[in-house]
Amino acid sequence: MINKLFNEVLNDINKMYKKAHPRRRINILGIKLEINARYSKSNIATAYTSKKLIKVRKQYVGVTTEKWMRELLQHEIMHIVATLHFKKSVGHSPLYRDLCKSFGFGKSVYSGTNVKTEWIDGYEEKKANKTKRMSQKYKIECAECGKKFGTRARYMGARYKCQCGGAINNISIETGELIVK
Repeated sequence: MINKLFNEVLNDINKMYKKAHPRRRINILGIKLEINARYSKSNIATAYTSKKLIKVRKQYVGVTTEKWMRELLQHEIMHIVATLHFKKSVGHSPLYRDLCKSFGFGKSVYSGTNVKTEWIDGYEEKKANKTKRMSQKYKIECAECGKKFGTRARYMGARYKCQCGGAINNISIETGELIVK
């Protein structure tokens, strides 16, 4: 599905570019798509302009709407088109935004706002719960002797032990409940 969508978006942008800039010749159709499960945890997708490559995290393929994925692909393809057009990397600068606007793309494409706001049902809630869990503060204490180790912003896993050999408890400061993973 995503490969077909990618080719549609690529062909549409190629036609728009040829119409808007008939005298300029850049090879937009040479852009490749890679879906990778081991790709960066912080990015959903990235355009590698020098390689003419777009990498998309596998976790987002098939769980997002077609509209969302189309705008994501348009956004990343436009990064490569802008670099080829201006002969330098322009990031999310006014040059990039103006080029996207000249193709008729809205703010959701040139600013990437759809990436931050539009999720499939349940996925946003799952992400919000994970963020909340990660941002909690924990009281750290020994389950055996009760020795207190202070507070931490991050969960301490089961591999940590007290000097007495007891397991470390992670107690949420916010709710007072024992957190077990």
